[in-house]
Amino acid sequence: GIVERAAAAKSFDSPSFAAGYALAAVPARYALERRAWKEAAGIALQPAFPWEKVPYAEAVVHFARAVGAARSGDVPGAQVDLARLAAIETALTGQPGFDWATQVKIQRLAATGWIARAEGKNDEALAALGSAADLEDSTDKHPVTPGAVLPAREQLGDLLDELGQPKLALAAYEASLKTAPARLNSLRGAVLAARQSGETARAKAFEADFAKLCSGSASPRARLEGPTASRR
Repeated sequence: GIVERAAAAKSFDSPSFAAGYALAAVPARYALERRAWKEAAGIALQPAFPWEKVPYAEAVVHFARAVGAARSGDVPGAQVDLARLAAIETALTGQPGFDWATQVKIQRLAATGWIARAEGKNDEALAALGSAADLEDSTDKHPVTPGAVLPAREQLGDLLDELGQPKLALAAYEASLKTAPARLNSLRGAVLAARQSGETARAKAFEADFAKLCSGSASPRARLEGPTASRR
């Protein structure tokens, strides 16, 4: 598959940002979308690639590792990658061209939120993820990147759901779907949050969107019920 092919790459005709982003984003997306937190925490940087030339691509791996470790309960491990995100953000601050520092800041804030959540500091977690979502909403993406590896507003919805606030979670998922349409996890989150909030009509509308998106899929992730319905 694509994940295995990316991991097997040993040499590059042009070690450009596009190549670095693909090498970082492919395993990060694959793990994070499946909520495979320990897998995300163990993602390794491709050793054959000159990451020092594209630290903003390297940041994607550290973001995935930090979130994966935090959501697996490994706070010390998450802190290591958080520190690297902070260092990359600092190094990029003030550089001409595209504002990569802000993109890395969004990742750092989100990772900070999940670390706070793992430490039981729920107010700090909400503040950090809320700030990440607001900042992401106010910034543009680089044309090479197809959007956030894991939308901050969706992450905020996941946190609100975990904290037993389905109405606010629903609002977060709905807002995320406006900027990142047809995302499986946001749709699933919206369905379950709407159900928990007693919003029957909205739940049915999201159920229809979810069913349409998953039409013909045999993946367990295409079901709303059962263990795969959990986003934790």
